[in-house]
Amino acid sequence: MAWRSVGAESLTSLRATVVRMPTRFQILVLSLAAVACGTRPDTRKAPDTSRAVHDTSVQSAPEAAPAAEDSAIGEAEAVVRAYYAAINAHDYPRAYAAWGSGGPPRQPTLHTFASGFDHADSVRVVLGAPGRIEGAAGSRYVTIPVRLQAFEHGTAPRVYAGSYTLRRTVVPGADAADQRWHLYSANLH
Repeated sequence: MAWRSVGAESLTSLRATVVRMPTRFQILVLSLAAVACGTRPDTRKAPDTSRAVHDTSVQSAPEAAPAAEDSAIGEAEAVVRAYYAAINAHDYPRAYAAWGSGGPPRQPTLHTFASGFDHADSVRVVLGAPGRIEGAAGSRYVTIPVRLQAFEHGTAPRVYAGSYTLRRTVVPGADAADQRWHLYSANLH
């Protein structure tokens, strides 16, 4: 039998064919046929056990999510760009603040953080395609791949590649700096 588009007329014909089957097979065949042709089965002839298979409320929510996720990912990418803009402007307090209220890992003070850029003239960053936003324990995370070219006094540019993971707290009442996207960890080589 050749595959072809199945319309409502074909579904009616299929129903007549499967009438002689046991009820559980009727439900399965009619449900699969309805999905294939983009229509809902006639629930008057089949028991209501197939209703969950055809519930479109679950399917409609993800359609809105990509736009919201794209917006959130754009905000996270803006944090990485602003971080390097602050470093290039030698505005280390603003760069330090990009790490959220706790500052960068293993950099206990702003002075220690800023001294890490003593020899840096500038850094050029290229962002890769970010991953999907993941959730865990009241937080959202997204990983953004980066490629860096660091220009230092009197040396050839150094190239680094890796990623930043950004975090955002979604718990009401949390610190405002943690509720915005902020740098959470870095993995650069």
